[in-house]
Amino acid sequence: MTWTGLQCQANSPPSPLATLAGNADMYGYFTPRLSASGSQTFQIRSDGTWSLARSGFSSVGLQATGSPTSGIWTSDPSLAYEYTITVSNWAGIGTVSPKTTQSTWTTLSNISLVASTPGGGVPEAEGMWIVNIRQKGTTSPVLTINIDLDTANGD
Repeated sequence: MTWTGLQCQANSPPSPLATLAGNADMYGYFTPRLSASGSQTFQIRSDGTWSLARSGFSSVGLQATGSPTSGIWTSDPSLAYEYTITVSNWAGIGTVSPKTTQSTWTTLSNISLVASTPGGGVPEAEGMWIVNIRQKGTTSPVLTINIDLDTANGD
C-alpha cells in the first residue's frame, strides 16, 4: 500500500510472467531441408520453461526468430496458470497439431505444438499459434506467445 494525498492506494503485485530471458513475444523456427522427413515441437511446460525439440532435421541452415530455442516464461512456477490458444492456423501437407483454438481458459499442464512432414516429396507443414498464459483466477497479466513452426520449406 502507498499513500497518495490522504488516501491509501493498493500496489499492484509484481507479475510472475515475462520476467526472465527467453521470453520474447514471437518465435519462428524454419528448416531449409526440402522434402526432408522430420518434426519440430514447441513445448510450453507447467514448470515455467519452454523449448523447441527437433527430430529428423539438423540445425544446419536453421532459420529462427526469437531465439534461443529454450527459456523460462515465469519466475514463479509454483503458481497455477491457465491458457488459451486464440489462433491456430496451418498450411502444407504434413501434420500440424493442434489445429483448433482453445477459447476457454484451461489449466496449464504441458502444451505441445507440432509441425511434421513425412518427406518423400511432401513439401512442408507449417503451424502458427498464439498462446495466452495467465495466473489462474486472474484477468492479468497475460503472456502472449506467437509460434510459427515451418518444416522442409526454408522460406
